[in-house]
Amino acid sequence: MCPGAGMETGTVQITIEGYLTEIKLATALQRLVGDLWAGGQVLLPGSRRRWDMAFNQNGALVLVEYDGDDHYRDSLKIKADREKDRIAQEKGMRVVRVPYWV
Repeated sequence: MCPGAGMETGTVQITIEGYLTEIKLATALQRLVGDLWAGGQVLLPGSRRRWDMAFNQNGALVLVEYDGDDHYRDSLKIKADREKDRIAQEKGMRVVRVPYWV
């Protein structure tokens, strides 16, 4: 989202001021999904990797990753992100990646 932009969903309007951060994204997502929120720093069984946050949708867990600028510059982060995507896919879960510039 652009600085100061709002996102309207049904009767809930969420405004994110300034640049998006992981904390701002988590707060907005919690408000948006309400009781479907599954928490932050999600660890899947059988994996050492953690996902930034997650929520439930139609009985399935949706993993959400906030990708800061280092996720586009650091080859180790890029490799770790690919591994996390692979692990989630193998477990039948969807990953939503939100870039820092949104």
